[in-house]
Amino acid sequence: RQNFKKIVKDAGIGDIEKSPILEKRGIVLIRSKKQVGPSAFRSRMAPFMTRAEVKTEVPVYSIGKTTVVLVNEFIVQFKSNISQSQINAFIRASNATVVEKHSKIKNRYILTFEGKTPKEALSLSNMMHQADQVVFSEPNFIQIIPSRPKIKSFGSTGASPSSPSPATTTPNDPLFSQQWGLNNTGSVGVAD
Repeated sequence: RQNFKKIVKDAGIGDIEKSPILEKRGIVLIRSKKQVGPSAFRSRMAPFMTRAEVKTEVPVYSIGKTTVVLVNEFIVQFKSNISQSQINAFIRASNATVVEKHSKIKNRYILTFEGKTPKEALSLSNMMHQADQVVFSEPNFIQIIPSRPKIKSFGSTGASPSSPSPATTTPNDPLFSQQWGLNNTGSVGVAD
């Protein structure tokens, strides 16, 4: 891994981003340098695709400041009238493997397609989505959320621990303002 990191750095492509959840899946996320455009990035990456330790490239998308990585896992919801034996037969016929059965939502599974790249698995998932037994089949994307900036100590800004600024207490969720139940105004009691 260290050797691969050095090769990437020496090629001037970008930097390897540390991501334990991706590393667990054997995925290395390479962030391109800002001055390296998409076509230059792809041409500089071409020699890496022939290396023994590289199995495939994985699609990575950006949504705002969040990076979304396609992995070989898919959330599949079977129709409510489908029996467990029918689900098991369908999964076997699809050459899929159950990663997890949802504990609270009936007939919902996370599936993987052994030996397939994420792109190949996406095609299989799309075909599965068309089946009569299935409500939906969608990618179980891995989201890489940027680290929060380090908060200055209370002593350096003159603020006291009892009055943190809204910037340090409000989540970066774009829908936070619509979630009225999550905004704690500091009240300790409830109205009668």
